[in-house]
Amino acid sequence: AAAAPPPPPRRDCIERLTRTYVTLSLADIASSAGLKNAAEAEAMILRMVDAGEIAAQIDRVNSMASFSSATGAAAAGGASDAAETKAVLDARLEQTMQLTQKLRTLHDELAGDAHYIQKATERERGAGRWAAGERGEDVAMM
Repeated sequence: AAAAPPPPPRRDCIERLTRTYVTLSLADIASSAGLKNAAEAEAMILRMVDAGEIAAQIDRVNSMASFSSATGAAAAGGASDAAETKAVLDARLEQTMQLTQKLRTLHDELAGDAHYIQKATERERGAGRWAAGERGEDVAMM
């Protein structure tokens, strides 16, 4: 049998705390929410995380709760947010693959272009054919 959910005012109080603090002790959460102790605060936070109401992690060693920015309504829409994120990532991946293909095509075209190869080779050898003087610029007036 699942435990009955806590009264809404306590849940609302904890949700407000997640928007106000990044990290807070379980004792402070219990005090603010009108709970008996830190263990009760931990249990409520874990239920709220399971229900997708908040995003939090419990540090049992230090008896602290850390809240992430995906709280409240954003956490509640977890499944739809995940699907939306996947769709965005899929679209960006498709764009990246298309750009990669374009780059490969351009690379292949340049690799087979005799004029480009000649210019690149001359430049590497320092022949100076791409130097400013050959383009008709006055090299002395730099």
